[in-house]
Parts: sequence; C-alpha cells; structure tokens
Amino acid sequence: MSQKQRYYEKYRPIGGREMPLIVHETDLMSAISIINSGHFIPCYNDVGAGDSGLNALICGAPQNRGQNIEGRGAKIYLQWDGPVRIGGLPPLEQNMLHDYGAWRAVVPYGTTMYLSVSRLDVDDESDWRSAIGSAPFYMRFSPVHRDFWFERKIGELKNNIDRKITEGGAIRVGYPLP
Repeated sequence: MSQKQRYYEKYRPIGGREMPLIVHETDLMSAISIINSGHFIPCYNDVGAGDSGLNALICGAPQNRGQNIEGRGAKIYLQWDGPVRIGGLPPLEQNMLHDYGAWRAVVPYGTTMYLSVSRLDVDDESDWRSAIGSAPFYMRFSPVHRDFWFERKIGELKNNIDRKITEGGAIRVGYPLP
C-alpha cells in the first residue's frame, strides 16, 4: 500500500476514525491574532473562489512544500473534527475540510465549527520580542532592565497563548469579530 493510500485510508471521513491535524503557516502576529480572537479572516471573502478560507497542509500527508506562502515564521496546528471531502469545486461547502492532496487543504469561508487550535510553533524565538513591540522609553538607559522587561512580557504572552489553546473553542473562518 502506498503512502497516499495509507493516508486516505486513515483520514477517510467515516465516523469513529481519527481526524486530521492540519497546519497553517503564517507570521507570528497573525497567529497570535487568530488564537486570541478565535477568528481567521481570509484575504478576501468571495465564497466562489476555491481558496477563500483557511489554507493549510494536512500533517502526515504528502505535502508540496514549494508553495508561495504569504507570511512565514509561525505554524498553527489545528485539529479538524468534522467531515472531510476529497477535492471539491467552488463554492466550497462550509464546515467541511476540503482535501486537495499534497497541494493544500481548505477550510472554507463561513466555517463556524470543528476547527480548534492544537499548538503554536515559532521558527525564530526572536520573533516573540518583535511581537511585544518597543520597551518603555526610560528602559533605553538600562539594557539589563530592558532585557528583563522583554523576558517578562514574552513569558506573559506565551502563557496567554497557552491558556487560550488549553481553553479551546472553535476557530471561525471569515466571520466578522463579535
């Protein structure tokens, strides 16, 4: 049995089977926003487009890693607990993971359930410092205090992200913020 056949056997959308873990690659600031708000806002909201929604790759499946990706630096691992469709033409059915093999998987615009954050991986730890922004003005005179301040703020941000992931909750795709 080939790797592709084993993959499709494992993730075929039949009740009781293991459902896929997907990964969405983006920049750290966008990842933090998605986790904190519980919303992923696509670049455009044309439901007639084939990729209007959250584009991802399915973990454990063959992947085309040579694709053009808008933002890089953070990977959000998301658990998909809903139905899976192999392929599909626009408009894509909401609340369904559309699997296009090694190219991508799409969670369409308008999806309100089945998607939750499993974990966040960051490629470069220095990105956390950029996510914090600038230290207070007066800290420029004391590098030791400034570094301590950044460490504390980064720790608080990481703890907040971990708490949000642990609390769970569905990630909505394309719906405006409440």
